[in-house]
Amino acid sequence: MIDASDRAGAGDAAQEPAGGRTSRRHWLVLAGVAVVSATGVPLVLATRGDADMAPVRSAPGPPPSEPAAVLPLGFRTSGLGSVPGAVEGPSIGPAAWEDPKPHDAAGVRLVRVHGTLQEHPTAQASYGQANLVAHSRTGDVRFLHRATAQAERLLVRAQLSDGALFFPFAYDFPLHGGKVEETMRAPWYSAMAQGMALGLFTRLHRATGEARWREAADATFASFLVPPSDSSPWVVHTHEGYLWLAEYPLPGGTSDLTFNGHNFAAFGVDSYARLSGSAEAKRILDGALTTTLAVAPRLARRGLPSSYGLLYPEIGTAKYHGVNAGQLDLLSQITGDLRFGANAWGLREHAEGRA
Repeated sequence: MIDASDRAGAGDAAQEPAGGRTSRRHWLVLAGVAVVSATGVPLVLATRGDADMAPVRSAPGPPPSEPAAVLPLGFRTSGLGSVPGAVEGPSIGPAAWEDPKPHDAAGVRLVRVHGTLQEHPTAQASYGQANLVAHSRTGDVRFLHRATAQAERLLVRAQLSDGALFFPFAYDFPLHGGKVEETMRAPWYSAMAQGMALGLFTRLHRATGEARWREAADATFASFLVPPSDSSPWVVHTHEGYLWLAEYPLPGGTSDLTFNGHNFAAFGVDSYARLSGSAEAKRILDGALTTTLAVAPRLARRGLPSSYGLLYPEIGTAKYHGVNAGQLDLLSQITGDLRFGANAWGLREHAEGRA
């Protein structure tokens, strides 16, 4: 989902996963801050203030090994993908220039979590995309600058692991308002944040033509190629033969099977697949959409909002019921497959007690 107030935030510095197998790194000097990059050609970033930016040269480092070309997991596919010329998800409206929500002096989105303002990868990526929408509609370069500031903050804090960039949440977060026992332990990672960041980098590359954003997109997509691990970041797994893009990865290579976060991640993979033409991106998108189509009917609850996910089907709210159905409507437009729209109708009919 997009409402960042419902998400855990991230702390002020990138975190090293406990017992992690971080490798293949080199560093970029960004305004005196060491930044992880993921390819042999360093990212070229710069800080942005009120004045125009000047590029900051990166410190050279050894070229990394190439990440795995495919996700080494088997999962169901069904030939699903985006049709030519289709709209892209998620549905995000344009940002207003005056920002009433928390942000720092650089204009980067912050989120108050447990009473403390936190860095929040999902919120920053979403806000970056909203600023790009505003830039495309108005031509006002200030929105492009502010979108760039969100993306640069994501990269400054990113963790490189297994040849991929991951965006950490740096404090503990009890799931579902403490209604269940699971708690995400810092640092943790989310496919929703990965997919939203992937969408932001992809759109920035299209908007600017700058190679650094394509590089960032490539390195972020690589996170969807990393299988579950007990010692390093991951955000994808399989359940009952279906591929899940895990909003909340849990120990043991599973997750709480959150529906909307899975779909938000898939939107980012779709954007990247369109940009890159990558066969593996298309395969992962196919697997993710196959999961969405199979799972949607299982969320329906007669006279109640649809379930938030599969692990805890008793949890569901009117807000996320609307998100679930809206995502299915959008996927019907993206794929041209009317079954997604039919499932959106089914969720609404069940919630109203008519089915």
